Amino acid sequence: MDPNKFKRHDPEEPEHVSCHVCLKEIPSSSGHTAEGVDYIYHFCGVECLEEWKQKEKRDEGPLDHPEDV
Repeated sequence: MDPNKFKRHDPEEPEHVSCHVCLKEIPSSSGHTAEGVDYIYHFCGVECLEEWKQKEKRDEGPLDHPEDV
């Protein structure tokens, strides 16, 4: 009989990423994501996602979207 047959295995810890705004560590499978040009940003919740969106709007200038000028 295999002695490891009934041995308890510790659950694997999920991969963690940092929230792009507050840097809180969150499991990569949860939270919210937004794709940038070269990156995928992770957010711990809607509040951080909205804060990031507002900052992106403030940082955009008229030259960022010339079709809007």
